[in-house]
Amino acid sequence: AQLAQSKKTGELIDQAVTNIIALCNRSEGITRDPLNLSRKKPVKISHMSFQALIQSVLNFTQKQLENNKIVVHADFQPVDMMYADENLLSQVILNLVINASHAMEKGGELFLSLQKEKGFIVFRIRDTGVGIKTGNLEKIFMPFYTTKGALGGGNKSGTGLGLSISRSIAEMHEGKLEVESIENQGATFILSFPEKITTKEFKQIV
Repeated sequence: AQLAQSKKTGELIDQAVTNIIALCNRSEGITRDPLNLSRKKPVKISHMSFQALIQSVLNFTQKQLENNKIVVHADFQPVDMMYADENLLSQVILNLVINASHAMEKGGELFLSLQKEKGFIVFRIRDTGVGIKTGNLEKIFMPFYTTKGALGGGNKSGTGLGLSISRSIAEMHEGKLEVESIENQGATFILSFPEKITTKEFKQIV
């Protein structure tokens, strides 16, 4: 029994290391050259699974979410493979998950969905946190605007660049990043891409 437990622990460690390496590899291009974020075009287009990318971010953040007493609900419908920059999109998803976690300091629920809607591939992430004031819904996408840390009076650290950069990355792929929220009732971030992102023609456009 002890041997079986040891083997299971080893497998969990191996999986955790695999998740960390995969996500670090995806973010390597950004951490090595911050100027990539200001370019109009994605750095490296590949034929990728958006669902697999989202799942890898969830795997990477699973322990943090569990420690914060956040329960994750995922509903991923089949969508076609996309032509996109995998490194940059992983940063967008990671930023959205971390922001949602910070909005639920006392725990809560995180709902993620992926599906096709009226010619778009749509990813939604909804938290049950503190929500966003109506007057701040567009401000949060402005560079250096933050509700976190010393700049925003919050308990979590933040520079105010995450959502601004995330929206820019979405727009690089002819997509959109939008938000819906009512104060004290959580927030929903909506990341959508035109279905043409699944075609080889899109690869030529970007």
